[in-house]
Amino acid sequence: MAMSVIFGLSFMFTKNALDHVEVFQFLGYRFILSLLFMVFLYFARFIRFERRKNYARLIPLVLFQPVLYFSFETLGLQRVPSSEGGIIIATIPVVTAFLTPVFMREKVHVLQYVFVVCSLLGVVLMMGVNALKGDILGDLFLFMAVLTAAFYSFISRKLSKDFTPQEITFFMMLYFPTLPRSWRYWLEWWYMLKSCSGTISLAWG
Repeated sequence: MAMSVIFGLSFMFTKNALDHVEVFQFLGYRFILSLLFMVFLYFARFIRFERRKNYARLIPLVLFQPVLYFSFETLGLQRVPSSEGGIIIATIPVVTAFLTPVFMREKVHVLQYVFVVCSLLGVVLMMGVNALKGDILGDLFLFMAVLTAAFYSFISRKLSKDFTPQEITFFMMLYFPTLPRSWRYWLEWWYMLKSCSGTISLAWG
């Protein structure tokens, strides 16, 4: 329940943040902060890694999420209302259910289709059909985010047999801030922390 609330509020917070910063600047800050937190957990010995594992196998996973998913989602939310973004992102279980027999070779019971469609209709009824009034490009970005989320779920299910949730999460946070466009945001963080430390030093005299 708590996760659903946080996930839902993230659309509103993202929409508000995009009024002040550009898309990839927002993503750079977001994942640099997440990576720093994961590094802290590693050095605090809350998470462990096995050096013998081939972590390069996680590259396709992190390519779909966070790189592609959050890029498409944030680009979409820049153009459409957060309520519309929530409705479109709510189709992830529906799309995943319909693609599962194709890519995972698993049978999905008819009742499962009924339940996921009902859940989607519930979201639409709560938000209102009139909430769908963004532009076409924004909707396209969000539907691309839905597809990448579905493929992420397929890949993560296979890799979860060999990697722990902590390992997967750490490398998801590690990959995005290392993209070339994120380097200047690392510098911004460095200068901000440096100026803050200088201010604190002067205050303490």
